[in-house]
Amino acid sequence: MSSRSAIALALAPWLMLAACSDDEPGGGDDNDDGGGSEPDAAPEPETDAAPEPGAAGMVFALGNQAEGNDVVAFTRDEEGALTEIGSYPTGGLGTGEGLGSQAAIIVSDDRTHLYAVNAGSDEISSFRIFPDHLALVDVVSSGGVRPISLSAGHDHLYVLNADGAGSVSGFSVDEGELTAIAGASRPLSSAKDTTDPAQVELSPDGSLLVVTEKATGRLTTYAVAKDGSLGEPVVTESSGQVPFGFAFTPSGTLVVSEAGGGPAGGGPEGTSAVSSYTPQPDGTLDVISGSVPSGQMAACWIALARDARYAYATNAQSNTISGYQVAVDGSLTLFDDDGATLALGDMHAPIDMAVSDDDAYLFALAGAADVIVGMRIEDDGGLARLTDTAVPATAVGLAGF
Repeated sequence: MSSRSAIALALAPWLMLAACSDDEPGGGDDNDDGGGSEPDAAPEPETDAAPEPGAAGMVFALGNQAEGNDVVAFTRDEEGALTEIGSYPTGGLGTGEGLGSQAAIIVSDDRTHLYAVNAGSDEISSFRIFPDHLALVDVVSSGGVRPISLSAGHDHLYVLNADGAGSVSGFSVDEGELTAIAGASRPLSSAKDTTDPAQVELSPDGSLLVVTEKATGRLTTYAVAKDGSLGEPVVTESSGQVPFGFAFTPSGTLVVSEAGGGPAGGGPEGTSAVSSYTPQPDGTLDVISGSVPSGQMAACWIALARDARYAYATNAQSNTISGYQVAVDGSLTLFDDDGATLALGDMHAPIDMAVSDDDAYLFALAGAADVIVGMRIEDDGGLARLTDTAVPATAVGLAGF
């Protein structure tokens, strides 16, 4: 068991921020290539390689090793089983400890490229995705200090830098090559106070960029111009305490986890909740369902599935996953009275998640157990556990299709 198991130990309710740190300092792994210099990219075949037999998709974990960051790639078969195909150096450095964020590694909408943060060297890496390997394309400065979250869409990529008061920076994307966009670097809600941000994400239409701030309890938004430049920050106070991970439905509803949703959120003190919002033209966010409590602890990550009809929150301190039904109007209803749609067992501390493109499978990175937990998503939103797959002890992020 890695030292990330500290996440799952008894934490006082006021330590929700620590519970959502997703990873405590841990040892290296056998796939660590070491060094922070840029490695040679994996050779690209003349034509795309054929998928592995039975391969239906892929899943990627960010290693985050301080000695030399990497991405571990897996193929996924039609039954949801994962098979590791390799470990690919990012050309940058991780931190060897938790980032306290969602979306540290992401896949482009067309599934051709992968983007990852190098929080230890203040860089972003891009890869070309092939059916049987990854090829490094570019490594660029993040435009700030300690990048922790990414969002891509509409030929733009945005990064959230966490240190100090925090900031966001934007890049244009051309076949994985990244170029900084003029006017796309902005501060968060405070230019001087610590905001402790968690995630950055573009709206489906690409017109709005959103950041959650754990320390301030704010949702900060930016209008996005066609050239990718950003407007000034607009602030909305979170419905509940410690807003963390979030996701947009295709229609633009924002679903946000709240690691400390009570008591203001309506649940017992220290328990978690999930809220939903409608973005307004001025960048503010109107509450649809305010802080619907789960009764669980440290709900830090959010994933949507089944055409965004279901939302899942991983509860790092409770070792559970909570399911919510998302109505057409964006309102939320908890699946289970106790909030535990699936209990993973002690010392798991589930953190980041990924959903298969066919909405059939959910994968959760169990930070204390150093595994990816595979689950089948039932028609009614229930979760059936499948097999576990080992990952590096320092892994912090998950993405896939």
